[in-house]
Amino acid sequence: MNPQLLWFVSRSSGIMAWALVTLSVGWGLFISTKAVAKASSPAWLLDFHRYLGGLAVFFTGVHLAGLVGDNYVYFGWAELFLPMAADWQPGPVAFGIVAFYLLVAVEVGLTVSRIRRR
Repeated sequence: MNPQLLWFVSRSSGIMAWALVTLSVGWGLFISTKAVAKASSPAWLLDFHRYLGGLAVFFTGVHLAGLVGDNYVYFGWAELFLPMAADWQPGPVAFGIVAFYLLVAVEVGLTVSRIRRR
């Protein structure tokens, strides 16, 4: 196995998660505009928005798993979930941790909302 494999996995999955969150937010803004809201908006528009958010959560999990397994920089539980605990670039890592918490809060809130409706 290539020793850099987990480095590539963690970096590429982080970029994918970021891109998917960006697409999900952009798609959500698009479907909430008056042009789309006035037309009969099909259910697949909202389903696609939810799908993008779910994929973002999945790739964030792959990113975290790749960071734990990577040998280039040490990331343990504290470095993954506590802002400013990492020795390697603590500022950007702290922003990523806060973004992770916001992503989880939004996804859990949406899931609870969908469960309550049923």
